[in-house]
Amino acid sequence: VGEALPGGPRVEACDTAILTAEEHPATAWKSRLTAAAADLKRIHFPGWDDAGVLIKRIRLPGMGNELRDYLLSRRIRLLVIDPIGSFLDLTMLEDNGHTAREVMQTLTDALAAASCAALVVKHPRKGNAGSPLDQVSGSKEWINQPRSVLVVGPHPNAPDMRVMASLKCSFGPKPSSLTAGIDFPGGASLWSFKGETPLTAGDVF
Repeated sequence: VGEALPGGPRVEACDTAILTAEEHPATAWKSRLTAAAADLKRIHFPGWDDAGVLIKRIRLPGMGNELRDYLLSRRIRLLVIDPIGSFLDLTMLEDNGHTAREVMQTLTDALAAASCAALVVKHPRKGNAGSPLDQVSGSKEWINQPRSVLVVGPHPNAPDMRVMASLKCSFGPKPSSLTAGIDFPGGASLWSFKGETPLTAGDVF
């Protein structure tokens, strides 16, 4: 879509690939993308055919070269994986640090070859004990490996709002946290960023 975040510049729209395990591309994703005025011709769903039938699931690290070739052939500039735990080789254990390191290195290599960025979704543990670092499900290596980690959760003082806050940023100073509401244009859920907030990742979890 290429819309700007609050306080930031508008970014150039790009071809995007979405690896999704929890929602069907032809229903939930399509309605949200349409509501966001996305160019559907530039949205790709690896492993799904044009009729919305799942042909095969990309699994990492075993299919790293296939993923790289897919990104290159379609000039993908943004890859979304939701959630990463659903796209692991069947022999890989999500709570194993070796798994996290090998999967993230394979993903990094594929992204670098294709000049592509990735947004990787990881769910929190059930319950709210411990620091934000302790609440990521599986090995802590899922936090250690990426250069930037954002957390998203309910606003502590406004249940209808959400907060996106930086937990880790190796590129420089942590960016400001942002608040967002959820709109429902045409019945599709769509985030609407409202502005900056002093809330931190620790306030969200």
